This record gives sequence, structure tokens and C-alpha cells, in this order.
Amino acid sequence: IGELKDGLTRLTIDAAKWRMPDDAVLQLGAKLPRSLQHLRLGLRRCTELTSTGLLGAFKELPENLDTLMVDFRFSMSINSLTYVGRTRARPGGLATLCDSLPGSLKTLDLVFNRYA
Repeated sequence: IGELKDGLTRLTIDAAKWRMPDDAVLQLGAKLPRSLQHLRLGLRRCTELTSTGLLGAFKELPENLDTLMVDFRFSMSINSLTYVGRTRARPGGLATLCDSLPGSLKTLDLVFNRYA
């Protein structure tokens, strides 16, 4: 993603079915304008996305973000760790993600499959 306009308050990104590995999501989080108040991320079927990328991006969210909507259905389970090509369940993934959200958040909409 290129540079985003400073002063931007609303942003929708639909990256469904894109190759969005963790490092791409981390870069996205770092490039969000600090003025952003409303963010909608469509990450459906981003099969290379894991909780590591989401957690890193969530930590980079602007401090004054009011609304966050993230759809990561059919992406890697956020309750998993991947090692040597295998996935193992890890408790507390969703809670860990939510703990890293900005305190200014008033609306949170997370859409995920049943394995989250």
C-alpha cells in the first residue's frame, strides 16, 4: 500500500483472496494515518494471515480510532501457531488481539469462522 492522505478519517480496504502474509498486514498497520477514525478491513481467505500479523497491525492502529470492522473468515485461525507446516490450537488468541486495541474504540465488528 502506498502513502495514505494525512487527515483521512474513513478507510475501507478489501483484500479478499489476496496473498496477505503477516508482514504485509504489519506494513499496512504502520501506514495508517493517525487521523483515521473508521477502518474496515476485508481479509477473507487471506490464507497466509495469522494472529501474528493481526496482532502487529492492531498494535499500530491510530489512537483515536472509533470504529473497527475486520472480516477474516477462512484465513488462518487466530487461535493457532504454525510451526514446520503444522497448525496447533492456542488458547486466548482472540482475547490477546482484543487486548491490543486502542482504548478509544467504541465499535468493534469481528467476523471470523468458528475456529477463531
